[in-house]
Amino acid sequence: MPRPAPSGDSVKQDSADSEPLGSPTSQDLVVELVGSGHDVLLVGCADGAVARGLAAAGCRVTGLDIDESVASEAVESLDRLVVLDLDGGGIHDALSPATFDVLVLAGTLGRLVDPAGVLRDAARLLREHGRVVASVPNVAHGSVRLALLQGRWGADEQLHGFTDRSLLDLLESVGLAADALRSTVADPLEGPVAVDDAIVLPRVIEWVRHQPTALDRDYVVAARRAGEAGPRPAVEPAASYASVRRHDRYSEQMEQDQKARYDLLTMRDHIIGLEASVAAAQAREADARSRLRAANKRLREQAEEKVVAGDAASDSERGGVRSALRRRGTRNV
Repeated sequence: MPRPAPSGDSVKQDSADSEPLGSPTSQDLVVELVGSGHDVLLVGCADGAVARGLAAAGCRVTGLDIDESVASEAVESLDRLVVLDLDGGGIHDALSPATFDVLVLAGTLGRLVDPAGVLRDAARLLREHGRVVASVPNVAHGSVRLALLQGRWGADEQLHGFTDRSLLDLLESVGLAADALRSTVADPLEGPVAVDDAIVLPRVIEWVRHQPTALDRDYVVAARRAGEAGPRPAVEPAASYASVRRHDRYSEQMEQDQKARYDLLTMRDHIIGLEASVAAAQAREADARSRLRAANKRLREQAEEKVVAGDAASDSERGGVRSALRRRGTRNV
């Protein structure tokens, strides 16, 4: 199990540095999900925070790590330390099966070459109703997304990245089913990966802030052997997303952009309305012109009919006069 190496651009596992003030850390959530008075196998001792929390809760903690020096900060809180490279196997040679109530992997799964294999082997050390409690950084956190836009991969310490879904997939692949899924929360600009916000468009930062799971910093899951748990649990954030989503110049710029867009859309709708009114007026005008032309045509036809009728009457009248004159002339003769 490789030892984490601190890096400014890396995911800082299980660190409370970027947690909101007063918000539980991933270590807090691990200890809470484990409970008190249990026999615990802690795989990966890290900075000793989890070991101290478990010991304070009355748990009997066996630590497992790659080297004594790696676990030096946790030793005082451990009942026993087992030195073993999990990537090399041999966990069953070092520990007896059905020995522990809880298996804890705090920030460890992503650093293992074969997390599924280690999890499967380690789970056999649990008693009949034993549980697994694990924490992983969220590879889809907003800070990771923004760093990728800048061409940087922030999870350098990790061999495997996990989202909430892929974490549950991993558990299910080894016969475990989650019954609780918690998350710590952090704004993308206060997350585990450093982001140069000067070269990211404000609307991009604000868009990322509002994407699903982008504020979930770490996931902490509790699981049992499949068949003892129900459907997949929904993520329960340790603090409200609104409490960590920053309101800064980026959100203000986004609000201004949204207002400008709203104004443009309103203007567009107004123009569309005017165009529709003009089109309707033009249609009415065209209809009126058509009716006027039809009326003029009818008037011309009526006038022509009257002229024709008048001409016929005149011809008839002239014919009658000529006939009368002829008759009168005949009598005079």
